[in-house]
Amino acid sequence: MVSFDTAIKKIGDAVFPFSIEEIPLSDANLRYLAEEIISPIDLPPFDQSAMDGYAIIQNDMEELDLIQGEIKAGDSGNISISKGQAIRIFTGAPVPPNVDMVVPLEYTVVFSDKIAFESSKFRQGANIRKQGDQQRANEIAVRYGTRITAAVSGYIAALGIRKVKVRKQPKIGVITSGNELKSTTGKLKEGEIFESNSFTIASFFNQLGVPIAFHLNLPDDASKTLSTLKAAIKKADVLIITGGMSVGNFDFVYPSLLNCDVEEVFYKVDQKPGKPIFFGKKENHLIFGLPGNPAAVLTCLYQYVYPMFEGLMGSPIKGLPRLKFKLNQDLQKPESQTRFLKGLISNHKLEILGGQESHMLKSYIEANCLVLLPSGTERFYKGDEVEVQLLVI
Repeated sequence: MVSFDTAIKKIGDAVFPFSIEEIPLSDANLRYLAEEIISPIDLPPFDQSAMDGYAIIQNDMEELDLIQGEIKAGDSGNISISKGQAIRIFTGAPVPPNVDMVVPLEYTVVFSDKIAFESSKFRQGANIRKQGDQQRANEIAVRYGTRITAAVSGYIAALGIRKVKVRKQPKIGVITSGNELKSTTGKLKEGEIFESNSFTIASFFNQLGVPIAFHLNLPDDASKTLSTLKAAIKKADVLIITGGMSVGNFDFVYPSLLNCDVEEVFYKVDQKPGKPIFFGKKENHLIFGLPGNPAAVLTCLYQYVYPMFEGLMGSPIKGLPRLKFKLNQDLQKPESQTRFLKGLISNHKLEILGGQESHMLKSYIEANCLVLLPSGTERFYKGDEVEVQLLVI
C-alpha cells in the first residue's frame, strides 16, 4: 500500500505524452496543443476604434468641422483628417494614422457641419485599440500543452490560424465487473443492482472531450475475467475496470491482471474512499482497477485518472485546482490516511456534506469540491485551514 502523494508521483513517472496529429481548429475543442502557437500578426492588426463616435486629432477646441464621409469596420483606413476636423467612425473601424482620439457618439452634439464636445473628458489615445496591444507578431500567443477551450479556439482563430497540432486522443476501454450488475432497464431480480459506473466514467471522459471506445460487463468468473482482460488490454490505450479489486473469494480482477503480465505500478492507496485501487501498465497500455462503489469510482477518477490524462496530453500534471478554506467543524481520521470529503463552497464558506460513504453518489450531485485531509495529521479542528479541490476538469 502506498500514500496518496506516492501514487500521484508514480503515475507521473509512468505516463508518456501521446503522439501528435494536425487537425482543423474547428475540430480541436478540448484537445491539448502539442505546439506553441506563434502569432503571425499583430492583434489588433491596425489601430482600431473601440466606440461608435468621431475621430479627431487632440486639441483644445471644443467645436470642430465635421467633414464628409465615414469610416466603417472593414474600410481600408486611408482617410486622413486635419487638426480642427472630425469624421464619423464606427466600432472596429481602422483609425486614420494621424487621429489620436475617438469621442463617443453620446458625448457629442452635431449641428450643420460642426460637432461640439467637452474636450476635458478625453485624453490622448481615448477609445483607440492600438495595433498589437493584445498580441505582437512573432511572439508566443498560446503555450504548448494548453487545453483548447472556447476562449483559446477563438483567440487562435483571430490570428488567422485554422489548423493546429494536438495530442491524439487515447482509446478508452471500460469494464464493469460483478454478478449483481444489471446493464439493462426493467425489473431488478433479488440481489441485483443497476450498473451505473460505466455512465459515470463515460460522462467524466465526455467532459474531457474523449469518447469511450468500448464497454464490457464482466461476471464474477475467473476464466472469463482472465480472457476478457487479455483481449481488452490489447484494444485500449487506457483500460478502466471497476469492481473485483478487493481480496474476496469472487474478486478475480487483480490476480487476472497479474496473470496478463501487467506490471503493477501500485496496488492499494492509504485513503478513503477508494483504498483498493490498482494502477499498472503493459507495454504502452495503461490499466486502472477501481473499486466498485460508485462514489469511490468518481473520487478515483478525479484524483488519479485525471492527472494521468493530463500527462498523456503532454500537459503538466496538476490535478484538480486547489484553494484553501477554513473548516466549519472538527474532523478526525487515521493519521496515515488521506481523506477526501465531498464539500460545498457557497458564499465564501465551506460546508462538509453528509453522505460520505463510498457507495453514496447522490451527495456528489450537490458537491462542488473535495476537502483534502492529508496524511500525517489525525485531528482537524473548526477554523483550521485546509485545501479543497474544485471539481473542475
